[in-house]
Amino acid sequence: RPTWAADAIKDRGEDATAAIAAAKLFSADVAKHVTQKSLRIHGGAGFMRELPVERYNRDARALSIYAGTAEAERAILAAKALNL
Repeated sequence: RPTWAADAIKDRGEDATAAIAAAKLFSADVAKHVTQKSLRIHGGAGFMRELPVERYNRDARALSIYAGTAEAERAILAAKALNL
């Protein structure tokens, strides 16, 4: 839902910076949470390259770096909340 909300704001021509930052932060957090749970379910086998879970885990960790660090996204959200 955060992604759709950011898209709707952008489509209206409004400043969607905070909504985009929130969507990226939320998506990266959910991806990491889900893959970590999956690794717990699979145990040690989840770290073997033969299972797609291993790749998903690496991708989820990289997502928070590629899309902007979580700290940077939080700084954007804080700046927008404080009208800076």
